[in-house]
Amino acid sequence: MSLPDSPLQLIGILFLLSILPLIIVMGTSFLKLAVVFSILRNALGIQQVPPNIALYGLALVLSLFIMGPTLLAVKERWHPVQVAGAPFWTSEWDSKA
Repeated sequence: MSLPDSPLQLIGILFLLSILPLIIVMGTSFLKLAVVFSILRNALGIQQVPPNIALYGLALVLSLFIMGPTLLAVKERWHPVQVAGAPFWTSEWDSKA
């Protein structure tokens, strides 16, 4: 795999890669679960137990469980897009042979 020819393309790709976690967090139930767990911990009067990383881990597992049916539906309906008759995937080994 080679780098893009233009520096603007590289900046665009890096921007999209850096914004991807924000889109994932905002598009799933992770943020809601993390806020609810944080409020629940404060309502119980325990400030440090369980630690934030444990709450975020639990929120991540539960959000994957909640989004499971959606991910399965996307997997069933996904199909590669052909652009102007070009193959969808070309391997580095195929181009050298």
